[in-house]
Amino acid sequence: MGSETIIMELTSSSGGTWNTLTGAPFVTVSTDGIANGGSATSNNGADYGPDTAGTSTGGIQEALNASTSAIIYVMKSAKGKYIQPNTCIFYTANYQVLIFEAGCYIQPLSTWAKSGTGNFGGNPPPVINVGVGSAGQVYHHCALFGNGTIIDGVNTLSSSANAYSMIGVAPSGQAVAAGNPYMIKIDGFELIHTNSTPFVVSGGNGSGYNNTYTTATKQIEISNIYAHEYQVPTTAVNLNGLQCNGSVWYCWAHDCIFDCSANTSSEDYSNMFIYGNQGDVKYWLVERCIFKGNGTVGQVIELQGANNAPATLVVNEYLTFRECTFDTGASSGAPLAGAGGGYIDDYDTSASTNDFIDKIIFENCKWVNCGLTYKAAASRFGYVRYYGGAPGAISGTLTGRSPNEAPLAITVGASPFTFTNTNTFRVIVYVAGGTVSSITYNGTAVSASTGASFELDYNDALVVTYSAAPSMYQKAIP
Repeated sequence: MGSETIIMELTSSSGGTWNTLTGAPFVTVSTDGIANGGSATSNNGADYGPDTAGTSTGGIQEALNASTSAIIYVMKSAKGKYIQPNTCIFYTANYQVLIFEAGCYIQPLSTWAKSGTGNFGGNPPPVINVGVGSAGQVYHHCALFGNGTIIDGVNTLSSSANAYSMIGVAPSGQAVAAGNPYMIKIDGFELIHTNSTPFVVSGGNGSGYNNTYTTATKQIEISNIYAHEYQVPTTAVNLNGLQCNGSVWYCWAHDCIFDCSANTSSEDYSNMFIYGNQGDVKYWLVERCIFKGNGTVGQVIELQGANNAPATLVVNEYLTFRECTFDTGASSGAPLAGAGGGYIDDYDTSASTNDFIDKIIFENCKWVNCGLTYKAAASRFGYVRYYGGAPGAISGTLTGRSPNEAPLAITVGASPFTFTNTNTFRVIVYVAGGTVSSITYNGTAVSASTGASFELDYNDALVVTYSAAPSMYQKAIP
């Protein structure tokens, strides 16, 4: 699952048609046809298109329905015609690859309406739901390549009743035990004028928590997405940029832009939004992406534990942002959450001690007039760290994880006292005060006095022998 963009150029021989090709490794869909005035030939000679009987997706859904485990190639219009779906496009099998020729333009009709079952991870349904079937089936090894294709929601921009996401990996109602999509790649789209979240990745289905690798949505790659001019008509519709609402593991998002600066509404939004209302989110890498706000409200980034007081422990962790830009859109200062800044919080309004955000790293990120707000549900030993750039201001605390916190005290037992690092990350252990005669590190004597510090990997052990107990502390090291 590399980051390459696939571009295919298909040309039929003079007088030939696409559906006369023998042994073709792909199925063709034409934007042009008799129905839309783009051609005098049915579907312009392609296998599917606007002349396909009963189609509400320009022939794309029918091609997917009939072409299990195949490449479906959608050709651009030679007459400036748009692909105008009136309902969702779903995948129907494993190993399906849907490729749009460079220059395709998708513009859902004003009468666009949700199809399929389920709650799509609690979001409006996406125009294209990759790796997910109309009845909640889930598939793997699927791909979607846009080659710069535009999806334009201008026809429904003012309608909350016709709200939709544009692209998603959004399981839609299957039981948790059925698992979720995996090995999914999406690349190369411009998303404009959507009246909801442009891009949603979910492991949620409204039927419980997916907190294991086995059942999570996983191994998702998102690249070369440019989303802009998205806004909400009413407060009845969620507005975020790139959103994950739980149970997605091992996601790589890179070289994308999510620009919410055109949102004139006072409606709250989070432009990069990860939360765990459907289960753990783990092992995300976001690289070379730009997130921009409208300069007045909302959050340019929000990383949250959960907001539904989960009965089971939900920990969203190991989230790394590398060489990203977080721009609030403000002209000066460092606004905090709610005024365009960022939010790293265990919960929003429904507090419990079962939801946490932890083990977050920002590497060489640019913070443009951007502050951050922290909020903790309870104390949790972990880390949030910044390297090569930091927010202009930080408010609040994530107890046990904030970079500016004092080290966590260790309860010192009877001499000789053994401290073993049982955390899944390194720690620095400080030994201070008391009367210490010996400190051994994994069995090797390293000191005969107090006033020392040591880096411990997982399962490393310090043994401190003393006549008067010292104070000991630990600090996380990513």
